Amino acid sequence: MNLGLALVCVVDDDDGVRDGMCNLLASAGYDTVAFASAETCLDFARLANVKLALFDVRLPGMDGFALHHALLQRGFQVAVLFVSGHADADMATRALQAGAIALLQKPVDADTLLCIVERALGTGAV
Repeated sequence: MNLGLALVCVVDDDDGVRDGMCNLLASAGYDTVAFASAETCLDFARLANVKLALFDVRLPGMDGFALHHALLQRGFQVAVLFVSGHADADMATRALQAGAIALLQKPVDADTLLCIVERALGTGAV
């Protein structure tokens, strides 16, 4: 399922998590781009091509929620899926109120992640 310009962006400061998510998504046929920080993500020249983003909530510097807000302020329409190793009910509520499609607890279940990504990109939710 190569979606061409429907690029999936992964932002996580943990190399293993970031690489694992990208490998999983690539094995399912998605084009991915990855960053270790929100700031480097915001500098990406092809940011307008990103249709779905997976943001770690806790990042050094700007956190995942602030990154999502920055994208919205710049006029980018991107579906966002937050992930966190420290998810709780308050964080889930905040994520959903911010417009996220979901908040997943790390370690993320591969089948759940792929199902959410497929549903978001396949239904034109972005």
